[in-house]
Amino acid sequence: MKRIVIILSLLIAAFDVCGQKLTVDKMEVAPMDLSASTQPRNDRNGNPCALVKVQLATPGASFEGNVIGDTEFKKGEYWVYMSEGSYMLNIKHSSFLPLFVNFRDYDIKRVEGKTTYVLTLLMPQAGPVNMDDGTRFLVMTVQPADGAQVKIDGRPQSLSNGSLSLLLRPGQHTYLVESAGYAPQQGTFTIAGEKVTLPIRLESTKATLSVSCATTGVDIYVNEQREGTGSWTGTLLPGIYRIEGRKQGYRTAIQTVTLAERGNERLELPELQPIVGTISVDYQPINAEVWLDGKKLGTSPDIFRNIIIGTHQLELRMDGYLADTKTITVEEGKTLSLTGTMTPKPKDEFEGKTASEIADIAEDYYWGNNGKTKDYAMTVKWARKAAELGNSLGQFRLGYCYKSGQGVTQDYAEAVKWYRKSAEQGYDWAQNNLGWCYEKGLGVAQDYAEAVKLYRKAADQGHALAQNNLGCCYYNGQGVTQDRNKAKELWRKAAAQGEQMAKDNLKKVFNENY
Repeated sequence: MKRIVIILSLLIAAFDVCGQKLTVDKMEVAPMDLSASTQPRNDRNGNPCALVKVQLATPGASFEGNVIGDTEFKKGEYWVYMSEGSYMLNIKHSSFLPLFVNFRDYDIKRVEGKTTYVLTLLMPQAGPVNMDDGTRFLVMTVQPADGAQVKIDGRPQSLSNGSLSLLLRPGQHTYLVESAGYAPQQGTFTIAGEKVTLPIRLESTKATLSVSCATTGVDIYVNEQREGTGSWTGTLLPGIYRIEGRKQGYRTAIQTVTLAERGNERLELPELQPIVGTISVDYQPINAEVWLDGKKLGTSPDIFRNIIIGTHQLELRMDGYLADTKTITVEEGKTLSLTGTMTPKPKDEFEGKTASEIADIAEDYYWGNNGKTKDYAMTVKWARKAAELGNSLGQFRLGYCYKSGQGVTQDYAEAVKWYRKSAEQGYDWAQNNLGWCYEKGLGVAQDYAEAVKLYRKAADQGHALAQNNLGCCYYNGQGVTQDRNKAKELWRKAAAQGEQMAKDNLKKVFNENY
């Protein structure tokens, strides 16, 4: 009987242990943890996996779901690689009941490739079971982290974003942190009842170097590496450095400097000596201005000495002549001879004409009036000039040509652009035609209210076609409250001016012969 009681007690205890439940403390993205990128794993389709770090400080767990490859147990956590898009994970352990985790319960709809997540689990403490093995975490942060190397108890450790977490046994431990250009830091710490946080801030032993040069625009090179222009200040490891000042067309200045730990050196490079050549210019007409790289040298004919070698832009200018521009190359100790004759400017056909006169000529080309043959291309040419000078008639005509595709490729957006400029100056035809573009949605979003506003402006100036169009809007209730009497009134005004569409509307709708 006693043996049976003992066996039952052991079974109950075993059931108690195996029947304990793991619980989820939290599931979250670890944006500063780049482990999924720096230690990647791909799924069977070659796509990058997500990494779920399961915080469970006891070995022997297994994982089911879209798990890729073997699971690693390191430093009190499991590294579980999962296919992108997964959202479920089943966790099994001989000491606990199976735990099913749905990531969506923690606002993570699906895991993303190359992204690290942390799933923190809580282990229950039931009865006399003691899961504390005495280990505690060391949390170390290192600044600056780039290039830093860490050893704990003589063993190298890896930093992740400037920090590391390491599970250690109780007792005294050593650390060493080294980085090129910084004084090493070392010491001891003790693992006892709580985790140990150890912030390390490295002290720089680098030297500061400031370089300048009396010559402007000089590129500063340090050991063949370009560092800046004009002047440069930076930090360098102790040692010997070759400093150069380089500039196109000048002889390079070279000096060396020796930098000690924590040193502060200033270096002034001497003024660079130019390398020069000569330009001889003999161009007609006499006294043409000679410009080099945007600066006036003098007039032709002349000889210009001490020109920096290299490629330059030379230009000859004179009123009444086309500018003559050429790319030249000046060589050290040589004379480059340039001769030639400038070309007179062609007569400007618009010269001496006002914007209004230019617009009238555009109309003559459009209608074939005043001795001009109807020519849409010439219409566009003259209308564009008038439009650019701000003439409302020229702006309207250019817009109309764009709308109709006359003398230019049809382009409703360009038509709207020029109609609008003309309409803003109060030109009734432009107001009416811009209203039509808004009504039809051509070159602009369809807007009946805007169409009505523009038709009304033109109609108030007595524009017959605008009166007819506004009447149609009232009749159909487009952009305005439907009012057929108002439509009849507007159509009668337009018909009185001979507008045929208004006469047709009156006859068709109201059986009126006008």
